[in-house]
Amino acid sequence: MIFQKKLSRVLVLLVLLGLVAAGIAYKLTGDPYSTQPDVIFIVMDMVRSDRLSMCGHNRPTSPVLDALAEKQGVQATCNAYSPGTWTLPSHASYFTGEEVPVHGADCILKPDGVDSVSLWGDPVRPLTGNIPTLAQKMRDRGYRTVMVSGNPEVSRWAATGLDRGFQLLRESRQFGDLYGDDLVAALKSALVEVTDDAPLFLFINIADVHHPWLPVPNDLEWVPPRPFLDNRPRIPDNPYPRFFRDEMTDEEKARFLAHANDSYDYAVWRADKTLGRVLDILEKRGTTRRPHRLIVTSDHGEFLGEHDLLSHGIFVYEPDTRVPLVFVSSSPSSSFKTSRPMAALASYDLALDGALRDIPRPVRAAGYPDGLLSKLFGDRLTATTAAHWNGDEKLFYINGKYSIFDLKADPDELDPRPMPDNHPLRKRFEGFVEQILQTSRRKTEPSKEMIEALRALGYVE
Repeated sequence: MIFQKKLSRVLVLLVLLGLVAAGIAYKLTGDPYSTQPDVIFIVMDMVRSDRLSMCGHNRPTSPVLDALAEKQGVQATCNAYSPGTWTLPSHASYFTGEEVPVHGADCILKPDGVDSVSLWGDPVRPLTGNIPTLAQKMRDRGYRTVMVSGNPEVSRWAATGLDRGFQLLRESRQFGDLYGDDLVAALKSALVEVTDDAPLFLFINIADVHHPWLPVPNDLEWVPPRPFLDNRPRIPDNPYPRFFRDEMTDEEKARFLAHANDSYDYAVWRADKTLGRVLDILEKRGTTRRPHRLIVTSDHGEFLGEHDLLSHGIFVYEPDTRVPLVFVSSSPSSSFKTSRPMAALASYDLALDGALRDIPRPVRAAGYPDGLLSKLFGDRLTATTAAHWNGDEKLFYINGKYSIFDLKADPDELDPRPMPDNHPLRKRFEGFVEQILQTSRRKTEPSKEMIEALRALGYVE
């Protein structure tokens, strides 16, 4: 009898030890009960919302996003707004959780005395070390951090600081290096090297939409074939300078803009197709069978003739700032509405913790003057701009002037109204603008003390 009791106790102890060991094994091997989900953060570079069929565009440009957004439990909006107007500032915001005037990574018109790097001949302030990045935080949590980037500005080669915290990288050195098949091959190559059992933090920049735009083939029914369109400003015989200098006839301008619009839609379709192939790779890897979360957004849009503008990185009008945001989670803990504007900067919160902050992020964007474009095409493209979205109302600042757009009545932003001095959001918006102007005069990235001082003043949320 005594022997049987001792044997029973030993068996119970062995069972308990087995359960503990199994629990440890589950965690180490990525079992579905692990508390550390894989996190996949994808930026579809230069994709504006209104050119996605997911968002109502009359061409089938985004069948993969369409299908993803329609799945049960997937949250999606076409009314997210990028924090900046081009690659560096928006990615720096997505990687730090801070608005552009706080991290300060953007163009610099007067680089004297500023810690800067040259990007395509344009001086820029890189993201330096005072603010920890998303990749650093995920690495400190035990994640294997991987970057696959088709945009050379998001790479170690550009010295923009956006690679900080990533342990394994596959990046392009110039636009076009990692489009389509090549990006997929780079992703497969990177994942082969992920041999440990740590949870995965994977950032991917799909740059297929970024110019120069590839020729449109003749086998698509919904878009006419188009030749190669190189819209880099310094390329000889490029039509872009003639457009900016208003040297085209009305007929020439109409033909050129039709070409640009068709090329852009085709590029969006290619990026969506690449997204589908990326998701297929992750599904085969087993990511969707274990805890995971997926964020898909864009860093900015693109002007296609609106306001007599082309390209991006200029002003915070809708074509350059309204982007999609899609969130997929095996255990969703956040929800967001699709009808009201929201900050695409929420991507940081969703990637880091899978939930939106208790205090909603203000829906704001900052745009600094692009030195290269202003040198080539004059002062018309030299402006400091800011926007604050409040439902259908958009507060707008450009070079000392405050105005309001009613996006419901005036979606093309053609009729700015003066902003009253007693507008309830004016003081808050003025504080954001002052923060932008201070950043343009700042020589280096802000210290931790400066960030806290900005918070105390109400400039930083």
